[in-house]
Amino acid sequence: MKQIRIAQTLLVLLMAIALSGIAYGQTCEGTLSAPTQQVYINAPWNITFFNGDLGSTGYNVTLNLPAAVSLTASTPNPLLVTGIVPDTEYKWEVSTPLAGVYTFNVTVTAPGGSSCTLTVNGTIDVIVPIPDPTLMVFVSNMNTLTLGQAYTEQVTVWNMGPGISYNTMGVASTSGGQAVSPVTWTAGTIGNNSGVDDSHTMQFTITPNACGSDDFTVYVMNYEDGEGNLMAPVYGSDGFTVIGTDIAFTSLTATNVLQGQDTQIDLTVQNIGTLNAAAVSVQIYVDGVLETTRNLGAIAQGASVSDTWTYNTGAKVVGNHNVTAQIVSAVECSSANNQAQAVFVVSSSGGAVCGNGIWEAGEQCDGADLNGQTCVSQGFTGGTLSCAAGTCLFNTSACTSPPAPFCGD
Repeated sequence: MKQIRIAQTLLVLLMAIALSGIAYGQTCEGTLSAPTQQVYINAPWNITFFNGDLGSTGYNVTLNLPAAVSLTASTPNPLLVTGIVPDTEYKWEVSTPLAGVYTFNVTVTAPGGSSCTLTVNGTIDVIVPIPDPTLMVFVSNMNTLTLGQAYTEQVTVWNMGPGISYNTMGVASTSGGQAVSPVTWTAGTIGNNSGVDDSHTMQFTITPNACGSDDFTVYVMNYEDGEGNLMAPVYGSDGFTVIGTDIAFTSLTATNVLQGQDTQIDLTVQNIGTLNAAAVSVQIYVDGVLETTRNLGAIAQGASVSDTWTYNTGAKVVGNHNVTAQIVSAVECSSANNQAQAVFVVSSSGGAVCGNGIWEAGEQCDGADLNGQTCVSQGFTGGTLSCAAGTCLFNTSACTSPPAPFCGD
C-alpha cells in the first residue's frame, strides 16, 4: 500500500459567529483543516481544529463524522473534547474503508449550552489506491557456451502484481565482461497479473570472449506504477561456463652452429584448453623476420604436438641470434602463452662451437666435456667442476676452496 499522499495545501474553512450575552464579551472562533485532495481507503488522515479565542473554562468541541468514517486507534483525541484551551490545536486521526466524498464539521459549545456554537464544514475525497506492479525476471538455463560463438538467450519479464508497470526498461550484462547485445532494453508497459499482456519477452546475444565460469544478469532498472512512482529495481540471473581451446608452448630450442651451417629448431605445443583445436600453426621468426609457418593441424584437448625445422644460418654474423615462435589459432581462452623465444649462437667457421658438447680450442669446456679438468686442477681442494652453458667456461661454484693460510704454520 502506498504511503498516504496528502496535499500540501490545506482546506481551511473559518466561520466566526459573534454571540451576545457571553461572559466577558468573548467571541467564538475556530479553524478547521484537512487535506483538500484525495487520500486512499483505510489510510489515516488528520482533521485539525485550532481554538482561537474561546474562554479558558467550560468550552467543548465535538467532531461530527459521517457514518462511514471513524477514528483510528492512534488518534490523539476522542470525538468530544471538553475544556478546550485558547490558542490550542486539537487533532483527530480518521479513516474509512469506503471510497467517496465526505463532509465533516465540528461544533463548539460555550458554557451553559448553546449560547456560543460554531460549526465549520470540510470535505475530503477518499479513493481506492492504485495497486503496485510486481516484476520478476526469468532467465533460461544457459549451461555451457563456446568461446567466440554467438549464443541467443531468451529472457521474460513477468508482472506478478495487480498493478500495471509503466516505462519499464533496464540493462543486461555479464560479470566477466562477455560481449552482450543489446546492453539496454525498453519494454514500455507491462499489464498486470490478470493474464492480459502481463509479460514481455526479449532476446539477447552473448558472444563469449573469455573462458571460465560467468553469469548473465538482466536488470529492470526503471518501472513505475500508475501514479508515476518509481519502483525498486529487480533482476534475474543465470550462470554459465565458457569452454574453448588454449594452445601453449611447452618448449622451444635452437642449436648453436658454425657460420653457414644449419641450426635445428625444435618446438612442442599443447592444447591445455577444454575444447579440441581444429587447426593450429606456428610462425617462426629469426631476428624479427618471419622465416616460416609450420602447420601442426588439429590438436585434441590435452594433446601435445612437436615439430622440427632446420634453418640455414647463411650469412648470419657471428654471435647470438633470437628465435621467436608465435602460435596461430582460432579464438583461444588465453593468448598469454602463445609465444616462446630461444637463442642460438653462430661461431666463426673453423672455430670452436660452444654448445655442441665437444671441447674445442678456445673453450675451457663444452657441456660434459671438461677437457680432463677437475676442481683440483683448478687449484681447489676438491668438489665438482662443471661447465657453464652458453659460455663454455668453467663453473667452480661447487669446488672446495683450500683453507686460508695463517701465520705460524
